[in-house]
Amino acid sequence: MENDSLDLRRHIRAIKQGKWWFLGSILLFGTLAIFYYAKHMPQYVINSSMLLEDESDGSGTLKKAGGMAQMMRTFSVGGFGSTSIDNEHDVMMRTVKTLGLNRTYLEKDGLKKEILYKTSPVMLEAPDEFFDSLSTGFQVNIHLHRGGTADVTVNQGMFKKTVAEYGNITFPLSVKAPCGKFQLLKGPLYSDTQNRHIIINVAGNAQICEYFANLIKIWQDNKKSDVISLSYADASVERGKDILNTIMKGYNDKRIERKNDKAQEEYDFYTNRINALMGELSDTEGRIESFKRSRDVNVPTMEASAYLQQSAKIQMMVDSARNEIRLREMMLSSINSVKGDELIPTFEGMKDEIIVQYNKMVQERTELEKSAKPNNTALVELNNKIAAAKRAVVRNVEKSISNAKHRADIISSHANQAMGKFEQMPGYEREYMNLMRDRELKNELYIFLLQKKESSLLNLTSSVAPSFVIDEAYSSTKPSQKKPLLVTIACLLLALLLPLLWVLWRMKRKNTVQNAYDLPKDWEPCVIELTDKKGENHIKDVRAVILQHGCKQIFVLPLDRESTDIVSDVTSKLNDIGKTNQTFSITDTDQLLAGDIYEGINNSVENHDFTFIELPINFELSHINNLLDNNDLATLIVAVQNVTKRSALSKVIRNLNNAHSIIVVDKK
Repeated sequence: MENDSLDLRRHIRAIKQGKWWFLGSILLFGTLAIFYYAKHMPQYVINSSMLLEDESDGSGTLKKAGGMAQMMRTFSVGGFGSTSIDNEHDVMMRTVKTLGLNRTYLEKDGLKKEILYKTSPVMLEAPDEFFDSLSTGFQVNIHLHRGGTADVTVNQGMFKKTVAEYGNITFPLSVKAPCGKFQLLKGPLYSDTQNRHIIINVAGNAQICEYFANLIKIWQDNKKSDVISLSYADASVERGKDILNTIMKGYNDKRIERKNDKAQEEYDFYTNRINALMGELSDTEGRIESFKRSRDVNVPTMEASAYLQQSAKIQMMVDSARNEIRLREMMLSSINSVKGDELIPTFEGMKDEIIVQYNKMVQERTELEKSAKPNNTALVELNNKIAAAKRAVVRNVEKSISNAKHRADIISSHANQAMGKFEQMPGYEREYMNLMRDRELKNELYIFLLQKKESSLLNLTSSVAPSFVIDEAYSSTKPSQKKPLLVTIACLLLALLLPLLWVLWRMKRKNTVQNAYDLPKDWEPCVIELTDKKGENHIKDVRAVILQHGCKQIFVLPLDRESTDIVSDVTSKLNDIGKTNQTFSITDTDQLLAGDIYEGINNSVENHDFTFIELPINFELSHINNLLDNNDLATLIVAVQNVTKRSALSKVIRNLNNAHSIIVVDKK
């Protein structure tokens, strides 16, 4: 019976029986809901949104800076930023300190409370260090009286323990409490013409920062969007707007600080790098100058071409000088081979006045020999002149040959020098190109760093906010019903669920027999409920079932002490219709098992219409299974409503034949 399927009738019965629990629960939670509505301050939803603009360099500097800038962008050098959401504790902490959110001013009027944002008649003041170090919040209750006096109580902790108390005081008031020292001052709206109850809730900056951080929702519409939205619900519309607007301003201020810090770091980096690069450039240019001086070159590529052209010209001059030498040697050979009356030949480009005079004198001698004798004085003198002129011509030619050879040697030496210079040019050119490449890279880097330095300086001095406020904080026109609705639903659920759980728990814990459907379904027709109906008991129903079975011998098993009167009631009803009967009461198990009583039982069966054998309470029927397995026998099991356990009844009927068994549920 314990493992039978769920019978909703039992649960519905338990719910009906526990109706007063449900009614009491509904009244209790209904009262709590009404109390909540009486104390609840309407909450208005405030929303805002802002655009986080990209902080990366979009000024065109990269395009102007050329390949060096592109390379630095590729390797993420130079501080190129990107859009991000700075949801930081620091922003909320700034908001708390700016708006003084660590102090909440309330006015209490009966159950109603109202937030006094910027309108409190009394102000609580303390150093910033007081709120920074405050670990446990406290509450200040101020009762303002007409005439300017007030009573002040400071409570701290979950149970609102009084830690300081002042009566009949005037403001300003210096309060000394375990949490620290603070002052209560008159606000701009202070008035001594009416009685008021002012409550100041004070919390540490860290606590209140975490509190508001959990209440304020900040989200990004999607991963690719640069727009963030803010939402917050507050009983004070003005305070809610100030909180969201201050948060957005805090985001902008924080990003501006980061931008400035980043720009300052970049500016310092570029300045230091430029100074170091200037020294490197100066060193490179010095090495270029030393190279030109030591190699005696200016531009190796151009000078190599010049040396090549110069070498070709000098080679032509060398060839020309050698041709002249050969010509003069031929001339000398011709002069040496000239006979007495022969003229010295002249060569183009080698005209000599002495040769002209020599040939002229030879012609004069020829004319003179025609008329003069060999020993003629004029002829002898002319021959002497001719011999002297020939010797002079030979000397001149020999000297010109020597001079030509000397010039040829000099020209050849210049040609060798030019060729040597030309052959050194490739090495010079490679060395020169390395130096120029180094200078070019450093010059380009220098230009790039100058541009980035100027960009950092502009970014540092710029006051433009990196974020754009799309929507300043705006409030809904009606208060939010979300929280009241949730409280109502919660109260309703608790009002129904708690008594339901209580009733079902009691039913499970008690688990007694009350109705026919507390038994397995196949046993339900065998159950007779002895409930009062119009002042009558249903013992007649038991009598009718016994008569219907037609069994003369009936074993009666009471399961509880309260059910022992059922036999006398049944026998009385049988006597009313003339049915004779006899009852045997078994006092203990030994008496039944001994077998001495069975002789009397058998005689009663023969002489009476019905014989009742009343077994001991909770007797184990398995001991007499051999007797009960008889179609002429019936079993009458008596249970008491709300007393007999279902488990006890289940144990009894587990092996019984329900066709010859009757279960009576007696209501006492």
